[in-house]
Amino acid sequence: MKNSITFIIALTVIISTFACKDVPADLADDPIIQPAAQELTWTVGAGASEVLQIVQAEADTEIEFSMITNSLCPNSGVFVEIQLGGDVILSDKVFSFPYDFTHEVHEDAQLSVLTEIIPDPDSTIECVWLGEAECKLVY
Repeated sequence: MKNSITFIIALTVIISTFACKDVPADLADDPIIQPAAQELTWTVGAGASEVLQIVQAEADTEIEFSMITNSLCPNSGVFVEIQLGGDVILSDKVFSFPYDFTHEVHEDAQLSVLTEIIPDPDSTIECVWLGEAECKLVY
């Protein structure tokens, strides 16, 4: 019993010591903690010629959209439209890869990314399967 009381008192003293410690000056000067970036990947053309992704983008971050790998037919490309808070920030027809787009987010907003496999109107090549492209969004 005496050992239990001693242990409880010692534990209380230790917890009180750590709980009352001062916050380091460098943490007190910069209390804003940035959220960890989130990542979303998908394949357009793999069973779906059109994919729409909708996420919530946080203020004071940067979004990065990329298409690195693709197995598109030479007559195919990807239409990409990105909206942030209802405003179109990118509308592009992509026929060469890799492809990257970066944009700063200044306030919390809904972010939507539409990707769609499209034919290249200038191509004379005909394909049975238009192919697919790997898309990645970091937000």
